[in-house]
Amino acid sequence: MECREKGVLKPSDIDGLDLSWGQIEATATMLRKIATRQGAGDWLAEGVKRAAAKIGGEAVGMAICTEKGSTPRGHDHRARWHELVDTCLTNTSTLEATFVGVRPHLMDMPPVHDAFSPWEVPLINAHQNGWAVVEDCLGACRFNLNYPKIVLRAYNALTNADKSLTDMLTIGKRIVNVLRLFNLRNGLTPEMEAPSPRYGSAPVDGPAEGRRILDYWPHIRKVYYQSMGWDPQTGIPLPDTLKALGLSP
Repeated sequence: MECREKGVLKPSDIDGLDLSWGQIEATATMLRKIATRQGAGDWLAEGVKRAAAKIGGEAVGMAICTEKGSTPRGHDHRARWHELVDTCLTNTSTLEATFVGVRPHLMDMPPVHDAFSPWEVPLINAHQNGWAVVEDCLGACRFNLNYPKIVLRAYNALTNADKSLTDMLTIGKRIVNVLRLFNLRNGLTPEMEAPSPRYGSAPVDGPAEGRRILDYWPHIRKVYYQSMGWDPQTGIPLPDTLKALGLSP
């Protein structure tokens, strides 16, 4: 819609549809085209990053995505650095280390002190990463599993287990590292784990006004890698990390 509004796309580029803001029927038609990969829907179905690259020019600067192609959820992550970092570094293309906001105190960790700290944000994400993928394994919606200790009590009651939060986080980190190794084997690089220029830009108003996460990105990524037990330059899990998780060959 923005490309159409600014003249980057012509109607003929998008099957003659009027995709200016507020055109509900045209939007619904294009959504169906994307779902069935018909006409312009075929290349739009490739996602924001690839679609912007195909359009070229100004469209690339408009794209809100990560450099590996995943996209944020339905709110502005520029004021939610924990979720922006999570979206860029996730192995699952969506939120992996954060769950229903960022509340490390629910996992016996210190509460968030500075939500815009290039040190604290990656440290918290790394330390609590593992829990959300455990929730995924339970087959329940994360929105209904807001309190890890209650979930843990229910899990132990149902399975007659005696797991601790540490046990569950270890299981989760094992999953995260297996996903990581798979993605690395299939071409993931550190350069791909970054926000697009627009996604990493500074908001012009609100509580995050003027705060540009891209100013700190190499540092944030390095701190996250180190905190996860990965090589700080390549992001490859270190042998000791894999051994501690029972993932050594």
